[in-house]
This record gives sequence, structure tokens and C-alpha cells, in this order.
Amino acid sequence: MLKTLIMNSNDKIRSLKLIAVITGVAAAFIGLLMLLNYFQLRVHDPLNSETLVTLTERLSNDPNNEVLKEEIRALDLMARKAFFTAQWQIKTGSYLLIALVVICIAALRYRMSLLHNINIPEQSKEDELKNRKTASQWITGAIVLFTLLSVFAAFYANKTFTDYSTLQPAVAENDSETEEIEVIALYEEPVETTTEEINTTEEIDTLSRKEITEAAATEPVEETETIPEPEPVKPVAPAFPNTGEYKAQHASFRGPFAQGVVYATNAPQSWDGTSGENIRWKVALDNPGYSSPVIWDDKLFLTTGDENARILWCYNAADGTLLWQHEAKDIQGSPAAMPKTTDDTGLAAPTPATNGNQVFAIFGSGDIVATDMNGNRLWAKNLGVPDNHYGYSSSLICLNNHVFVQYDDNKRAKVMALNAETGDVEWETVRKNKISWSSPVLAEINGKYQLILTANPTVSGYDVETGEELWSVNCLSGEVGPSAGFYDNKIIAANEYANLVVIDAANDYSILWESMDYLPEVSSPVVANDILFIATSYGMLVAFDINSGDILWEQDYGDGFYGSPVVVGGNLYIFELSGKAYIIKADAEYTEIATPELGEGVFTTPAFAKGRLYLRGENHLFCIGK
Repeated sequence: MLKTLIMNSNDKIRSLKLIAVITGVAAAFIGLLMLLNYFQLRVHDPLNSETLVTLTERLSNDPNNEVLKEEIRALDLMARKAFFTAQWQIKTGSYLLIALVVICIAALRYRMSLLHNINIPEQSKEDELKNRKTASQWITGAIVLFTLLSVFAAFYANKTFTDYSTLQPAVAENDSETEEIEVIALYEEPVETTTEEINTTEEIDTLSRKEITEAAATEPVEETETIPEPEPVKPVAPAFPNTGEYKAQHASFRGPFAQGVVYATNAPQSWDGTSGENIRWKVALDNPGYSSPVIWDDKLFLTTGDENARILWCYNAADGTLLWQHEAKDIQGSPAAMPKTTDDTGLAAPTPATNGNQVFAIFGSGDIVATDMNGNRLWAKNLGVPDNHYGYSSSLICLNNHVFVQYDDNKRAKVMALNAETGDVEWETVRKNKISWSSPVLAEINGKYQLILTANPTVSGYDVETGEELWSVNCLSGEVGPSAGFYDNKIIAANEYANLVVIDAANDYSILWESMDYLPEVSSPVVANDILFIATSYGMLVAFDINSGDILWEQDYGDGFYGSPVVVGGNLYIFELSGKAYIIKADAEYTEIATPELGEGVFTTPAFAKGRLYLRGENHLFCIGK
């Protein structure tokens, strides 16, 4: 019996030794890779590509070089994908290393306890046990030290990838003159089922598309003089718009409630930006920015921003006349030096919002400003400089007396409601997620509006009056740019390198279906007629059945999409990066209506009002239609 027990113990000792050796070797290999990664990052900073800097400098000397622009875009996209892959490897490697080390140490400790129980001659037992204990301590200590070094290397590598510091003022630099050629993650949302048709008074004649010509027939309406800043005035307490009034306007990113559906029926279907066909007016944009236009009645609002100035602009929507401009300056807490951002995001990526009484704009510096409809400042404040390695890009949205702000960065994640008239914080909710670039969406669920937010790893709903988190589903990963979609009690969330998820709000917010076939990087989903549309950065437009997840059709256009699709009058409008538009029937069968060209790059999302289409191009602000 004793012999059998000793044999069993010896078998266990050999097995434990084998386990310890295997896990130890695996841990050493992973740790070595992480240390090598650390030393590589010390030599090569992934956030400052010499090649990209050189190409950007060349572009500043040759701003019309389209080949060079495409080369920079391709290089930037590769850097983004490499960044995401590296983050995943670092995180996974750290977890795996710790798990292997725990198993290795446990196996060694258990093996030592078994060796301790094996009979040893009395005269050598004390020395033998002492030697075994000492060896065990040295081995354990070495493993722990190696693990700590590897985890430190992983932490440093991850910090190198995500921690941007604030730029120091540069005397000789003038980045504002460099033409921007990339775009920020623009995010948008799908549609509600209860659609209210808004009839407009103007008819748009459908014209045949003409081929692009080299010379423009229409000269842009250029700004000839600076409009002085109005003096501040005391605001008058307004009445806030109801749901029907919001549906009649294009007051936020991607239209009413940021769902991607515009309640109008006569949008233009033919134009040519180069020849001037059906171009009502266009205005040259000399200042950088990636915000999309918003409209209330006859006023259009847009933002621009660089290190020199962050400005909210107001144009006459009918003729493009500049009505006023308001600079976000003299704001308490605003940084003296602007935070570092990438060229495809900048300092004016978020789209402004309006409720018809006030206009609200937020910038990459963390400054938010509110004016009345005539450009007089009502209030302004700094929300804290965003710690964001691309740049802050979440757009604003309004409801009742609230202005909602999604503020997720590397240090904190939160959502807040500001009082539209005073700027006071009405509520603020800390969020348990990572940095995001998506924008908030308003959705009516069970008779009450919720604020829907997407991030890594959660899709969450918040009470608009109290900020209480009503529900949350862990289903996303990576750097989340696309915003949520909403349709018939279904919440749609998607992100590249993650998955596409449809959440059923009518069934306790359970996941109805999910897919990994086609995923957006920037463009947000939209739904119409039970069909979910997804546009990718590599040029795919795909239609899914919203209830089953079946793919109805897919089209490969070659160029990518950054701006999000918008549904207007039963048709889907979307612009690819080159400026070519696709107008498609929002139907289960693919029907292409028209493919008009703008004549310059497009990275933003169109706005629609009174039978006209408004769009920010790479160089101009356009009004298309009669």
C-alpha cells in the first residue's frame, strides 16, 4: 500500500513538473515578446510616423496633389488598424502571461509539498528540505520578477499607444494652413417607425446627370469681409420645440433625434458640382473642420477650428450669405495650448445642435459655447481638456431644456445634460466604458425618450431627465466610432473589428441577432422599411433584414464611406470619399436611382431642408437644389 502511494506521488510530481515546465516556457516566451515590444517602442514611436509627417509636409507645399492625399489616407488607415491590433495583442498577452505564471507557481508549490512528504533519510532530511525550499523561493521570485517586468513593458506599450500629451506652443509652426484630407469618425443613427410626413412648398425637378467637366460653371460665394462679434445680450426664456417641430427641422447630426431619417419627401436627385448643374450656391471654406451642417428654418450652422480660432458660423440657407460668426474665446478653463489631434479629426469634428432658440457648439479643446439665433453669446464653459489620441468628436443633441454631451476619453467616461439657457449641469453620470468617438442618439421606448450611447464594451440607455442608466449590454470592442441606430424598439450597434448587434428593447434588451460579415469603421447604421443599411470604410453598402439578420443585397463601390447614410422620402443618400453620391431605393431589392458627383471629397453627412441638400465638401459648403 505504501509503495503504491509513493508511486502515485511520483506520478503526480512528474506531471506537476511537466506542467510547470510547459507553462514556464510559454510564460517566458510571451514575456520575452512583450519585453521586445517594449524596446521596439522605445526606438520607434508608433504615434509619430516619420513617413506620415514627411508626406504631410509635402502636401502643404502641393495642396492639390490628389495622389499624395490618397497615399496619406491609406497610410493613416494602416496605422489605425495596426494600432487596434497592437492594443489587442498587449491586452491578451498580459492576461495570458499572468494566467500562465499563476499555473506555473501553483504547480511548483504543489510539487514541493509532495516532495516534502516523501521519506528522506533522517541524516539528510533537514538539509534536503532546506535546499528544496530555497530553490523554490528563488524560482518563484525569478518568475514573479520576470512577470512584473513584462507587465510593466505591456503597460508602457499601451500607454505609448493611447497617451497623447498637450501640445506646447510652437513659434514657427502654422498647422492651420495645411489642408486637411482625412475625416473623423462620423456617427449617426437609424429611424423611428412612426414617421410623420412633412410636406414642403417647393418642388424639385429631376434632371439628367451630366458628365463631370474640368471647368466649374459656377463661381463660389466667397466671404469678403469679417463679420464683427455681436455684443452679449440677456436671453429671453423660450418655449422649447415639441417632437413634431424637431421632425420638421434638421437640427442635429443626421437629422431629427440623430437617427438618420429626414421627414421630407422631395430631396434633389441630380447635380454636378463641377459644372454647377443644380448647385444653388456654394461657399469656400478656408478654415478646417469635419462637422456637418445643421439647419433651423432659414439658418444653417457649421463649425471650424484650428490652433488659432474655433468658430461657430451661421449662413443664410437660401443664398449662402454669411449672417454672423462667433468665436469660442475668453472661456474660463480653456487651455492655452490646444490638445494634439490627428489631421482627420482636428478641433472641429463634433456637429453643432440647435433647438430653434439657442445654438450649441463644442470643440476638441473641451470648450462648449451657446449663442442665441443671432450669434449673441448666452454662456460658455470648458468641460475639461479631452484626453483623446485622435481628437474629440462626439456631436451634441438637444431635447426640451437639455443639451446632451457624451464625454468619453482615455481618463474618464461620462454623459451629462446641460441646461440650454444657463449651461448649468443638470445631471452627470459616470460611465463604465473606454474612450469612444460616437455620438448620442434619442430614441422613444415605451413612451419615454432615452439617450442611447455606444462605446467599448457597452451599448447603454439613459433617462433623459435624471441621467439614470436604465440598461446596458456588453457587445462591442475596439475604438467605437459609429453611433447607435434605432428602429421599431430595436437598437443597432456596430463597429469594425467587433460585430454588428441588434438589441430588442421589447424583450428585456436581449440580443436579437448579431453578425460579423460587414462592419463599419466610421459610418453609422440606418434603418427604413425593416431594412438595415451598413456602409463600410472599404466601400461596401449592405442591406440586412432587421428582424432576421439575413443579407438582402450587397454592393461594392470601390471607394470608402465615412459620412453616414440618410433616408429621405423612401430613398437612401450616401456620399463616398471621392464625392460621388449614391441615391438608392430603401428597399429589399437593390435599385439605383442616380449617382451624381460633387467634384470634391466628402467626409461628412448631408443635411436636408425645404427640398434642398446641404453638404460640407472638402473645400466648400454646398446647397443643392432649386
